Amino acid sequence: MLGNGGTDEDVIASLVGSSEYFASVPASFATATIAWGDGSPVSPGTLAGSTISGSHTYAEEGYYPITVVVHDLDGTLTILGRAAVADAALSAKGTSFTIAKRTTHTETVATFTDGNPAATPSEFSAAIAWGDGQSSIGTVSALAGGGFAVIGSHRYTSKGSYTVAVHVADEGGSTADTVSTATVTNK
Repeated sequence: MLGNGGTDEDVIASLVGSSEYFASVPASFATATIAWGDGSPVSPGTLAGSTISGSHTYAEEGYYPITVVVHDLDGTLTILGRAAVADAALSAKGTSFTIAKRTTHTETVATFTDGNPAATPSEFSAAIAWGDGQSSIGTVSALAGGGFAVIGSHRYTSKGSYTVAVHVADEGGSTADTVSTATVTNK
């Protein structure tokens, strides 16, 4: 390279920029930081060859700008990106209950959990189809041991077994459906 008019810097850049150099020399001379775009503190990135990685948990769904800053012998490089964070998943479970006909009862018709541990009842809505052609809006409340309950009030006019369909929706877009069984007895 020097014989063809290259400079000392050209030779050094060629050697230091080669894959053999990166494979044999520890990357300790380079550091990286990651700003996750959600207001959380900047965290260190892990460098492995030409790959930078990091781990972060977002509190809410949405799109977040990510900024990675790499410092090495040649200076600083800023890499911009974007994280698309989906809403945490919901998981619902039906319940079975027995009530007397022609009496309005308030019952827990389903329970559910959200993958977001910071979720509150106000983030959810619930719809209940009672299995007799009637439907209503459910109330979501927090359970003492974690998770949530869907509570509804209804009055059945005939004795029998009814399949109660419950639909839960998170304001972030996740949904869950489950079925419960209502056994209606004589008064």
